[in-house]
Amino acid sequence: MKNSSVKALIYFLISNLLILLPLSGTEIHPAGQLKASGNVVDMVYKNGLIVAGTDAGKIDIFHLNNRKKVITLTLKPIEDFYGDPMPPKVFSVDFIDEKANDILVVSEANAGKRNLFLINKKNIIVEIIPADESLFVRKARFINKENLLIATMSSELILKNILTQKNIYSTQISQSLFSDFDLDNSYLKAAVSSESGEIDIIDVYNGNILKTLKNGNLDNVYKTGFSKTKIITAGQDRKAAIYDIASGNFDTYDSQFLVYAANLSPKETIAVFSSNENGDMAIIDVKRKKITHTLVGQESMLNTIIFVDEKNLVSSSDDPNIKIWSLP
Repeated sequence: MKNSSVKALIYFLISNLLILLPLSGTEIHPAGQLKASGNVVDMVYKNGLIVAGTDAGKIDIFHLNNRKKVITLTLKPIEDFYGDPMPPKVFSVDFIDEKANDILVVSEANAGKRNLFLINKKNIIVEIIPADESLFVRKARFINKENLLIATMSSELILKNILTQKNIYSTQISQSLFSDFDLDNSYLKAAVSSESGEIDIIDVYNGNILKTLKNGNLDNVYKTGFSKTKIITAGQDRKAAIYDIASGNFDTYDSQFLVYAANLSPKETIAVFSSNENGDMAIIDVKRKKITHTLVGQESMLNTIIFVDEKNLVSSSDDPNIKIWSLP
């Protein structure tokens, strides 16, 4: 075999081997697992509780410390386009009280529409935005006990008072389709992403755009993570970007696949993003700007990463298994 052919073969083998190896760092495997009632679509963590919304029309509440399920709430079936009953997909969940007595839900409705409502543990529902208003809500979060931040698929952002049922404001953030928003630790600001790849930082209470971060991603940003002084993005262009908000500067980290999820720890010492099509996650030491570990064990496409603290996190994929992770 000629030298050139040998070199080509070696190059091919090494290149393909590198694709199969973890992106960087020591492998860490799950410390535990919770089982949801369907494929998890959205998940939140507060005060020791995890609330997960699924594609099976069910909402699960778990105690993280003892890893036990508290309750499963089942939504009424809807009709598909043929008139047959089907479970509504739960697109977004949130809660604000310590015991998750009232859960904020965005769910699928008849004819492809969306419902926004509160549901308690007795399955009593209070409508906030009914499906017949044809407002295609993508995500909703509590700002406090009275106010909700609501985002539509068309990038309209709404602050709504649930006591008066009135909008405090409604503003068009972008001409691009909405992707995600995340609140900072103080619940005063939100980082809003869209298909443009730009990140708009808004004042939650008046809807004004305070700053726009650019060029970290050149395509759709699926998820954002906002802590205090930094924002991380999960990009369709196979990059995770960490922005310093004050300067607008950023560092990017390459993935072997589309980055569907990313987040920052509360003190911004650690960041994490999905690093390949297996759902493995790369852990970044933010100060050193270095990938230190790889979390291995996700079973399908990653969609949500939540830090409990600087050493512990939970993650969900397009399956019922919520993974629990402990960092060294």
